[in-house]
Amino acid sequence: EEEEEDEEESEEEEETAAKTKTMEVEEDDEEMEDDEMTAKLAAAKGTAFEWDDFGYGKTAEPDDSEDEDDEDDDEAAADDANSKSKEKRRKKKEKERKDQVVKDKEAKLLDATHTPETAEEFERLTLSSPSSSYIWIKYMAFHLELTEIDKAREVAERALKTINFREEQEKFNVWVARLNLENLYGSKETVMGKFEEACKLNDAKKMHLQLLSIFEKNNEPQITEHFFKTLTRKFRASCKVWLRYGQFKLGGQHPEAGQRVLDRALEAIPKRKHVKLISKFAMMEYKSGSAERGRTLMEGVVSSYPKRIDLWSVFIEMENKSGNIEGARRLCQRAVTLRLRARQAKLFFKRWLQLEMASGTEESVDAVKEQARKWVEDNATA
Repeated sequence: EEEEEDEEESEEEEETAAKTKTMEVEEDDEEMEDDEMTAKLAAAKGTAFEWDDFGYGKTAEPDDSEDEDDEDDDEAAADDANSKSKEKRRKKKEKERKDQVVKDKEAKLLDATHTPETAEEFERLTLSSPSSSYIWIKYMAFHLELTEIDKAREVAERALKTINFREEQEKFNVWVARLNLENLYGSKETVMGKFEEACKLNDAKKMHLQLLSIFEKNNEPQITEHFFKTLTRKFRASCKVWLRYGQFKLGGQHPEAGQRVLDRALEAIPKRKHVKLISKFAMMEYKSGSAERGRTLMEGVVSSYPKRIDLWSVFIEMENKSGNIEGARRLCQRAVTLRLRARQAKLFFKRWLQLEMASGTEESVDAVKEQARKWVEDNATA
């Protein structure tokens, strides 16, 4: 039995050894296959084979050829974008430069010290500013300097058609220029013909007063007098018209006729305008007529309307400018006795003090200051 057991053990050992040998051969084959696979992978992936902790080894330097190609493509795209951006900037700068050149030319033409030298320059200017009466009038003057009267008239007509209808003042300025043109180079018939046309398209009173100014500049008193009669009939309720008429009379050979104009005006205009009319006439008398007549008119106004602080101020100013210092001083003394607010009293005391400092003495200056302090004390509780 022991021998049988030994034989069995011997057979088992041989079988085990054979199996072990077979397994080792298989493992060697597998290792060889693994080595071949590793080598292939290493060749494919760019890794150097190293048997380190059962890994495939350390990574070798990667092949950056594809990445470099991608980077080259990106750089090319970026360069292309930069090139387009630079081109856009260049075009933009070029456009800005051209615009600036145009603006400089326009500014040069608009410059009061620079006069365009050709009709083409004026044409470009009127295209850039079609509603500017200033440019159109300069264009007219350009033709007048060349004695091209008809062309100046054509420019005026073009201006009236071109200027926006909302720009009433601009159109009015061109109409005035047209009237001046006809007054200088036309006849009485052409002046009145254009005047009637202008009155239909503009404020009639403004246009009448403008033509009046043209007649006054011509120094033709008979024509002006005749036109004033037309004005006072057509606009008899206008304070401005009567004041212009009074100024015309005061500046003429018979300044006393201004009083008759004032009397007629007071009959024609509404009562609510009487104070304005009388005070304005009084100021004209001080400046162009008789200071005594002006003083009489103002005295009547401040007596009738003692609460009108503005009238007192005008009266004091007129007396001071006419050289009647004593009269201005008396007016200040009267004014501070009125029932005044603190602000109004301060105004009169300040004017009185300035008057004394300019034309009075130290004692008179101190007297004004003392009276001002007394007024403050008396009205402190008011």
